[in-house]
Amino acid sequence: MKKIIIIFLGFCLSYNIALSQSQKQKDSLMKVMALEACEELKKKDFSNLKKEDLEVELGMAVVPVFSSHAQAIEDIYGFDIAESDKMKDFGQELGIKLAVVCPEFIKLFANNRSLLETKTEIKVTKDIMTLSAILIKVVPGEFTYFQVKDKSGKTEKIWWMDYFEGSDILADTKNLNKNITVKYQEKEVYNAAIKDYIKIKVAFGLEK
Repeated sequence: MKKIIIIFLGFCLSYNIALSQSQKQKDSLMKVMALEACEELKKKDFSNLKKEDLEVELGMAVVPVFSSHAQAIEDIYGFDIAESDKMKDFGQELGIKLAVVCPEFIKLFANNRSLLETKTEIKVTKDIMTLSAILIKVVPGEFTYFQVKDKSGKTEKIWWMDYFEGSDILADTKNLNKNITVKYQEKEVYNAAIKDYIKIKVAFGLEK
């Protein structure tokens, strides 16, 4: 019986080490690809493009990066870049990493209004506040947000609209379901659909 327990513990230890190594490989590949994609973005002129054209150009800018790392993606992530459904999630993860390591990516959104075309107006209503909670998930989009669950079990949506200190925490999937401290500002956003202002929380800082 003692021998069986030792073998089982050894198996669990080996499995955990393998998982850790796999995650390190994913993190390393994602960082390399984000940095290379950032260099590709620097070569492009995205000024004065319509939203649809800009999205196409963004996609074309990262195609060489996907192609050059196709084998690594298959080896580490376990799928072919031709699998569009899985590549969509992979691309969103890469977008989150780009927002962390590539200032040009942030400037792109700031300098191209077509990416930010919304029927909203935003104004700050309160000072910086703090929330201790568990990071549940990150949802990429034109305006990325992340969800956290506080001590009472309530889920809060925090919007990621500008660069803030600690944003790299969101790019690391190992931090999901971990405790974090969020600094945020409450802002009023004008919703054209209901013709009134609604309050949202916008990230200002993040700590583990």
